[in-house]
Amino acid sequence: WEFYPGKTTFVDTIVIPISAFVANAIPLNCDFLNGTPEIFWVEGPAPGGPVVPAGGGSVVQIQSVGTVQVPNPDYDPTQPIGPGNPTTVSRDHGFGSTTGSVTVGGLPLTVTAWSDGTITATVPGNVPTGQLMVTRGDNGQTTEIGITLHVLGAAQFANVHHVYPPPGSCTGLACATIQPVIDSPLTHNGDLIVLHPGTYPEDVILYKPVTLQGAGAAATILGNIVLKDAYQTHIGDLEAAGWIDLVPGAPNDLALMGGAGIMVASCDAVSGAGSGCPNGNRFTSAQSARIDGLTVIGSNEQGGGIEVNGFASYLTVSNNEVFANQGATTGGIGMGTPSLTDPTNPTGSSFNDHVTIAHNRISQNGSLLSGGGGVSLYNGSDFYQVTNNMICGNFSANYGGGIQHFGLSPNGRIYGNKIVSNEGTDEAGGIMIAGELVPAGAPAGTLTLGAGSVTIDANLILGNKAGDDGGGIRTLSMNGEDVRSNPTNPSAWHEIDIFNNMIANNSSADQGGGISLDDTARAFIINNTIINNDSTATGSDAFGGPCV
Repeated sequence: WEFYPGKTTFVDTIVIPISAFVANAIPLNCDFLNGTPEIFWVEGPAPGGPVVPAGGGSVVQIQSVGTVQVPNPDYDPTQPIGPGNPTTVSRDHGFGSTTGSVTVGGLPLTVTAWSDGTITATVPGNVPTGQLMVTRGDNGQTTEIGITLHVLGAAQFANVHHVYPPPGSCTGLACATIQPVIDSPLTHNGDLIVLHPGTYPEDVILYKPVTLQGAGAAATILGNIVLKDAYQTHIGDLEAAGWIDLVPGAPNDLALMGGAGIMVASCDAVSGAGSGCPNGNRFTSAQSARIDGLTVIGSNEQGGGIEVNGFASYLTVSNNEVFANQGATTGGIGMGTPSLTDPTNPTGSSFNDHVTIAHNRISQNGSLLSGGGGVSLYNGSDFYQVTNNMICGNFSANYGGGIQHFGLSPNGRIYGNKIVSNEGTDEAGGIMIAGELVPAGAPAGTLTLGAGSVTIDANLILGNKAGDDGGGIRTLSMNGEDVRSNPTNPSAWHEIDIFNNMIANNSSADQGGGISLDDTARAFIINNTIINNDSTATGSDAFGGPCV
């Protein structure tokens, strides 16, 4: 960022809430660095998909994205477009011509053929199901979005369901090929649903602990289609049958989640106010759901890209492209509902503990109301892991352009992410960590429950912009009742640990271009590089306006 007299910078201006920096004359580029390999799809033995039998010897083919055109970050809009000033440039996302390596869960596959476009490899017998990654031999760069390779025993193949895209001539409900498989009585807990390459124009409700597995994020595309009446009717039918329950205090029509590319919801066996899971589809560590290897694009109703209602413990969202989605309380990926009040749910939890969000590119999504543009984590997202994601160009109309943690979700971890060029109209361009705000009209002396302890470690937090405080990282109402209940025991207070991050070139319109802390009693900021951040003092607070 450049700030000096005579330069106009639109730091405190609301823009169209679908992605960050839409008013820039130079389009935002959220592409990976040149030379980073990208997987287009992975194909195992027939009938295909990233699935192989256990025992070793199976052959997989891996296709690269290859060379793509992306917005030119050096384009000068004041000069004529031409060979010396193109609007786009080529980026190499092939595998290179020099043989590198392919690993699954860190274990090497045996490479038998390697080219820039295609790799052929054999899976040894010691390789279990795990994360497949490609490393180029010419430059040492590794894929940032991989894919889960499933290594299955003979009996497990009976639990694999293959789904193919609908014909291009389909209309309405006839385009839905994924939802009927989820709904089928032949689909059971723990099953694997393989989505073959192509475009699926449907909104999906995932309410069983199964895996939705794409062939690769660039090849398997879930595009939004709005059939609001049918969607709401199906939700009502699932509620009536006990497959899903409302979180205590949530709207009875799930209005804030309508039209999500994928809505995840399950049954309530924990709050004491739900159905008790009569169909046995409770999400647990032993039977959990996974969404992997997809692009989710174009959701523009209330739900955003991937929206989780509640009771989705141990859900994994990995190796996806979540791009250009819009929602009310989240743009890209959202966990739960904010500000719930119900006598049976005193902390307002959505019961989405132990969720993992890893190896995704979450880019150019927008939230319309209170949520994070890229990722939103609401009450009850305890022990979440947000790791190794590219979170770029997302926009929030309120708090947290990149990531918003709002409410009591103790023991969260934000690790190894690239959080770049996100924008929050109010607080926090990059990361917002906040407890629920004390409601207006609450009795005097009411304190927030706080945010819970959080670790922010080894992230790149670069070029984010806040319309108020905290361009890079912002905390708000981090502590409250935890301090009042333990005034002489700081070890019982919520703690935020900010370790080993690169926090550079962020800006705010009020306080804390790099980091801003508020109502945060126990913070450790250690071994970070905090450089070239700016506070412009152009927000309303800086001139005595109200703090909102």
